[in-house]
Amino acid sequence: MIKVHFHRKFYKWWNPIKYTTSIIKLFSNDIYYHVSFEIDGIYYESEFFDGVSRFIHPRNDIAETVELHLGKETTEKVAKEFISMLGKKYDFFGVLFGFFGYKVHKSDKYFCSELFLPILKHAYGITKNDLKTNLSPKDVRMICLGLIAKNAN
Repeated sequence: MIKVHFHRKFYKWWNPIKYTTSIIKLFSNDIYYHVSFEIDGIYYESEFFDGVSRFIHPRNDIAETVELHLGKETTEKVAKEFISMLGKKYDFFGVLFGFFGYKVHKSDKYFCSELFLPILKHAYGITKNDLKTNLSPKDVRMICLGLIAKNAN
């Protein structure tokens, strides 16, 4: 099982994070500004200063979690790919151009929503080349909710 965590927290006006998270929410037209992933109690995410990292403790701004039941083999493939991404830098230009509907991707850099790509690839056979734009946290959430609805029927 893979848990997809969506992040939301309200910051004080003087905190610079308030403005970066507000810009992301504005351009993605959503209430969440970040997405992270959990496999076997290990949290994977990509942030501006740290790039792709993993942690054993969750962040304090997780507001919603979606569980994807993908099977052990698929989950292991996704985990291997997450591990191969560790240490890669943040894809700032991918985010910036994505705000304006342009698909820009560097294969050695990742923003938070791009960590969803291994899940799409290994579970559903969808690659980044199949997508017309970059993924946002909202896109990831809508896809997850659609998958849950599909599996419920």
